[in-house]
Amino acid sequence: MTTHVQHPRIPEAGLSDNCPRCLEMAAAPFQTLDDDNLRQLVERTKRWMRDEEFPRSQAETQAMRIVEGVLANAGRLRRIGVEL
Repeated sequence: MTTHVQHPRIPEAGLSDNCPRCLEMAAAPFQTLDDDNLRQLVERTKRWMRDEEFPRSQAETQAMRIVEGVLANAGRLRRIGVEL
């Protein structure tokens, strides 16, 4: 049986590169993160896009790239008049 070693919470440390569950969440943040963690990831991603903050792990980089794409696509939809 495998065990999960307690690691710092996502808000304080990001998604861990050494945790299978964190890697799963990084690959599909919109489907796997709870509302609070997703909201925080979106805010961190917006700051990252302005070069004010940076990912804390490869897993977080992966998740932030996904969020960055969604934000860019949503912005494009708003610009062409699609209501979200």
